[in-house]
Amino acid sequence: GDTNGAPDVRLFAVPTDQIDIQDTWNVTGLRATGSRDVVIDDVFVPEDLATRLDAPVNTDSPVYRGFIGNLVFGGCAAVTLGIAAHMIEETVTLVRSKASVVGGVVADATRTQYLVAKAQASVDAARLLLLSTASELADAGDQLTL
Repeated sequence: GDTNGAPDVRLFAVPTDQIDIQDTWNVTGLRATGSRDVVIDDVFVPEDLATRLDAPVNTDSPVYRGFIGNLVFGGCAAVTLGIAAHMIEETVTLVRSKASVVGGVVADATRTQYLVAKAQASVDAARLLLLSTASELADAGDQLTL
């Protein structure tokens, strides 16, 4: 820990042959996430493969400047947007072939077209916000924080 008693939190790299990846995520609704438990037992991590999360970075690249969580959160947001975009594509494919109770296909219904367009607009807006925010942070050149 540090002089104030806070824990010494670090990000570290471990060779994959020293990691036991266990297929334990068989939860309904989460199986396709590819999540696994990772077990690391009795592994020495040399100093050059570990860094404090609050350590200064010796690079001008905005990707590595500031809090590591910003990189992680942006990546999570990008994955979430990709999932949402794919779900819209799958919905469109489904409604084009699904028969409507009033005749024709569900895709021809005004309500369906409205809901798909609204979902697409939401995904587009979120994507633009993510890209714009990332660009502003990179251009500012400041230390990134939460």
